[in-house]
Order: sequence, then structure tokens, then C-alpha cells
Amino acid sequence: MDRATLSLALAVGAAVAAEAAEISGWRGDGSGRFPSANPPLHWTADSNVVWKTEMPSWGNGSPVPAGDRIFLGAEPTLLVCVSQSDGSILWQATNSYLDALSPEEVEKARAMQAQAEAVRNRIRDTERQRNEKQKQLDPINAIRSRMNDLQRKLELMTKPDELAGRIAEVEKQAGGAAAALAEKPDDGGRKRRHEELTRELALLRDKELVAKGIADAGNELAPKEAEEKELKESIDAFNRRIGELRNELKPLEKYDMPSTHGANGYSTHTAVSDGTDVFVLRGHGMAACYSLSGERRWIRFIARSTEGWGHSASPVLVDDLFVVQMQGLTALDRKTGETVWTAPDARARWGSPIVVRIGGEAVIVTPGGDFVRARDGAMLAAKLLGLEYCAPVADDGVVYFIQKGGKAFKLPEKIGGEFKPEQLWTASEIPGDRYYASPVVHDGLVYAINQQSHLVVIDATTGAPVYDRKLDLKATVYPSITLVGGHLLACGENGNTAVFEPGREYREIARNPLEAFRSCPVAKGDRLYIRGMKHLYCIGAGGR
Repeated sequence: MDRATLSLALAVGAAVAAEAAEISGWRGDGSGRFPSANPPLHWTADSNVVWKTEMPSWGNGSPVPAGDRIFLGAEPTLLVCVSQSDGSILWQATNSYLDALSPEEVEKARAMQAQAEAVRNRIRDTERQRNEKQKQLDPINAIRSRMNDLQRKLELMTKPDELAGRIAEVEKQAGGAAAALAEKPDDGGRKRRHEELTRELALLRDKELVAKGIADAGNELAPKEAEEKELKESIDAFNRRIGELRNELKPLEKYDMPSTHGANGYSTHTAVSDGTDVFVLRGHGMAACYSLSGERRWIRFIARSTEGWGHSASPVLVDDLFVVQMQGLTALDRKTGETVWTAPDARARWGSPIVVRIGGEAVIVTPGGDFVRARDGAMLAAKLLGLEYCAPVADDGVVYFIQKGGKAFKLPEKIGGEFKPEQLWTASEIPGDRYYASPVVHDGLVYAINQQSHLVVIDATTGAPVYDRKLDLKATVYPSITLVGGHLLACGENGNTAVFEPGREYREIARNPLEAFRSCPVAKGDRLYIRGMKHLYCIGAGGR
């Protein structure tokens, strides 16, 4: 290697090392590991708490330490900056659709929102009128439904074999209903079920009774047919009007927030910082960049989530790019927010993408199993495996995709020719259920936990199960497993955290209660930061 090449290689290596040291985002560097941190292993809401700060609203995104500050989100569009020293809120900024508009555009947008609300009110009023007509029609529909059922029974009586089979089936059901009623004679539901089946048997055995029922229903319907026709025509007219109003509403909904799940909201995304600026993505599709002191450098709309449960994939910083995965992947220039490239086929999931280095080249790995070159958005490999909810993790040249079942892929040493990560193993014995939490890799073991707090430990080299244990956290597990110093944290959304030692046997150190949270804990030095649903906690030795 000549001197110029060596100098370039050293410069690239230094840049990569600097980036790795400076960037702080989801799960720190995306691995969930804070090996040099040394916060307390025991805490409660009232012990070993250096400070706690009430947040403007709830949020699921994790705290991001940067400089002497901490950044985190709050519903629906806030970015909040907190002092690391005392927890005071230094500044906060909204990131709504209107924040990206000029004053003139804001005025037009507000007028559009008001117009949209007026149309929605008209839709609600029309639906109310339609529902009133439907209530009037329901008794007539019930008569017609009864007559149709009797006519089917009359037709069945012309088919002796089918009739006998149906009678035998109802007799069996009636026997079961009678036995159930005998157990609880005062149970109204069991009484009704027994009466329904008894009447059904009586009808199936008596053609004259069926014919009389049809005649009686016809007599009831005859004087109501004109009313029935009028009601149906009225309901059809209301439905057409509702359709027209919804078409009128569509272009007015430009500034409405997209759909999301109540547990997800718009602030599940964790911000990311390079130590100079902080970058934020919100679930309604807005991205922005701020200086650490709160100066907005740029803000822009990326795309609306198309997932009814909402969007939650956190962004990443890589080289000069801020990369978000809203629908597909979009890379923005860090300084300007302008689009550099898009990879629309790298479709978004709920989990977050991660960044790996292959021969000095940055590659973005998505939960959908896509490998995308960071400098130009080229798709190197597609859909090797699809994670439903969590994110992949990488360690020592291997990427792990863990959920119910899992796979590990060894990355090639360089990018060139056919890009084909080598599948090392498939783990089929991982317990089922949803894996909202992402795994962590440490000392040759992969630690994963499903939503029901079932912990599974896997050999990172072979994929063989090492042990599994039900932690009984008594809550859904959303936070990802986190390595803090020489210990692992597994957290339930009720605020309970199990602290245990890494290794091939489970050894629990502590159970720590706190307020509810869904974010991942973040450690720095002798402090641990947890974003609760109401407060941000700084946990450290000597706290109250």
C-alpha cells in the first residue's frame, strides 16, 4: 500500500471512529449496548433518582444524550431539550405540518383545516340522519329475515336426508343447551339459547307450523312494503351524499394527522444527534434538524405513513446523510434537508434500520431484510428476512434477525460483484408471540425477549438455544433489551425492570419498579436515563 493510499485509509478510519463516538440515537449506536456505563443496579421512583422532570406529554422514543443536553419527543410533534445536570427543560419545538410553511401558507392551511372540519360535521350530520332511517327499517328487516329463514326451512323439508341431518345436529345442540341450563337455571343467556333451539326443532318437525309462520310474516310485511321502499331509497340517498362529502373532504385532509394506534402515537421515534445538531422524525412524516441550542436549521415533509397502526421506525445518521424510512428509505442531506436519494423498494416496517460498515462502506440494513448502500441508495440485497416489529442487530460482521424463529447472516468483507451475505444459521426453536423488543448481542450470546416477557438466549455462533426463561414482568414488553456496564436490563411497559447478569445461566440481580414506559433505557457514565410516560428520570448513585 503506497503512502497516499495509507493516508486515505487512516483518514477514513479516523472519520468512522469519530462518527461512531459522536452519533447518539436509538439504542445509542443501534446496538443497545453501553458497556462502559456504570449507573446503579437498584432504583425506584423514590430512590437513586438524581432528578426527574415532568414532560409536556407522553412519548415512546428514547432519550438521546448530546453534549450537556438530552433530547426526546413528546406527543404529538414536540422535540424537547433537557439539561443533563438538573433536568430543567431548556427548549422545545413543535414539528407540525404548519411549521414548515410560510405565514401566508399557514393562513391558507388553517382555512383548509376549518373547511375540512365543516365537511366532517356535515358527514356526521348526514350519518346521523341515515342511522335514524336505519333504525326505522331494522324491525321490517327483522320480519323479512324471519320469513326468509322459514322459506329455507320449507325448502329443506323437500330434501329428507338433509333435513334428518339438520334435525340430528340441532338435537345435539339442544341437549348441550339443556345440560348447560341445568347447571345454571337462572342464567338468562342459557335460557334464551335453550328456547331458540327448542323452537328450531319444533319448526323442523312441523311443515304446517313453518307454512303458518311464512303466512304470518307475509301479513306483517304487506302493510309495511311502501314504508320499506321509502326508507331504503332514503338510506341509499344518504349513503350517496356521504360518499360525495367524503370525496369533497379528501383534498382538504392534506394537513390532517395520519392514522395511528393509541399505544404508538407520533413520537415513538428516537431522535439522533451528531454532537452538533439533533435530527428528528415524527410519525406524521415531518423531519427536522436543530442546533443543540434550539435553532431550527431546516424542516420538511417526507411522506405520510400508509400503515393504519402508525409509524415508529427511528432515523439514522450515516456520513453526511440523515436517513429515514417512512414508506421506502429516503436519504437527506444533513445540512439542508434536501433529498439525496430514495430507495422506494426498501419498504418501512415498525422496527428501525441500522448501519453497518463493509470494507469501509456504509450499508443500511432494514427490518425487512434489505441491504442498501448508503452513499447512493443502491439495493445490494433484498428481503433476506422480514421482521414484523423489531429491528436487526449487528456484531462483529454478522447481522441477526430475531423474532419467532431467527436467522444470522455473515457480511462479506467488501462490496463488489455479487453481494450475498452468507446465512450462518436458522433458529427455529425461538418461542413464539410478538417481538416488539429488539435483541442485544454480547460475548457470543444473543438475548431476545417477546411481548409476554419470555426471555430466550441463543448462541451467536450456532443459533442453538442456550436457555429460556419467563421473566413474568406482568406487562407487555416494548423496550428493547439493553446492556449497561456488565448487566442486562429487560423492561415491561408497566415500569418493572429485571436486571440480570450476562451468561449461559440466568442470574437476576434486581427488580426495579418505576412509572410506566415504553422507551429503551439509555446509559451514559454513571447515569441511566429512562423516559417514562409522564417524566424523564435520571438515575444515579446518591440520588434521593
